[in-house]
Amino acid sequence: MPKQLICDLMKVALSDSRSQDYITFPLHEKCIRRVHAILNLNLTGYQCYIHCNDIRHVYNRHPLDHHYLCYIPDILKNFNRIEKENTTDRRTGKSQLVYKFYKKYNGNVVKLVKVRVHQDKTINLKTLFTIGDEGQ
Repeated sequence: MPKQLICDLMKVALSDSRSQDYITFPLHEKCIRRVHAILNLNLTGYQCYIHCNDIRHVYNRHPLDHHYLCYIPDILKNFNRIEKENTTDRRTGKSQLVYKFYKKYNGNVVKLVKVRVHQDKTINLKTLFTIGDEGQ
């Protein structure tokens, strides 16, 4: 169900540049367990939040990869690897912690989803793009 919601939101976001729509969906239990086992990060009760602006960002910066947005629930649930990284927010210049979920599709192609984890029990999409097999 979240996959279809994301695909529908993507249509709205790309057809109406002023849309401020968003969706949320709960993280799958498998994702919660695996993230806790690997990073000792408890995501129980967290929702994934995807805004039209996030979709437009991926479409504008990574136009060949935007169709993978619909696969975010699968990437989060069945990731091959996860990492945490400190990055600098381009707008604010502040340091922020992001989590990178890697998932292989179509042989050697790896998809990367970066998300920010917030205290209000949401993870927000930051970006998604293809990195090739060198990310493994």
